[in-house]
Formats: sequence, C-alpha cells, structure tokens
Amino acid sequence: MANRVSDFGMDVALHRKATVAQINSKYDPDSEREAIGWVSQLTGQQINLGRENVFKFLKNGQILVKLVDVVYERTPNLPPRAQMVKRPIKANSMNAPFKQ
Repeated sequence: MANRVSDFGMDVALHRKATVAQINSKYDPDSEREAIGWVSQLTGQQINLGRENVFKFLKNGQILVKLVDVVYERTPNLPPRAQMVKRPIKANSMNAPFKQ
C-alpha cells in the first residue's frame, strides 16, 4: 500500500519541532489555571502552575487516581457500571516498571 520510507535524521527532528510548536501554540495558561485549581480544590494537593510543572506532577498518574476517588465519593447517583468499580482505587506507587 504505502511505499513511503520512514523518516530519519533531520526529517525526524523537523517533525518533532513542528509537533512541539503546534502543541505549544494551542496551550492555554488560563485553562491550565482553571483545571489545576479544580484538581487542587478536590484533592488538596498543591500543584505549581506552568507547563513543565503540571506535566511532572501528573506524569505518574497518582494525583489522577486521587481525583477519580474524590469524584466517585462526591457523586451521589453513580451509574450502575460505575457502582461496580472497587474503591478506593489504589495507585501504583512503585518506581519499578513491573512487579515480579
């Protein structure tokens, strides 16, 4: 079907640079402030503003697990499928990539 050779070298660097520039152009600090304020309010975690800080804080997913637990607790009428989820949801706090 497609006989295109995969990009390498300078083509990859240019593609990555264009992708990062496109993401940066769509990043809205006001939306970030609103979303981080909401997450901080619900979870009680202090999150520093800024693209890199938010990325580092959300990277491992533990704060997102806490957020899901809080939302489940505060939702009075959960849908039937959501009621079947075991709670509290436990975050994987290991730094290792897998368990043995």
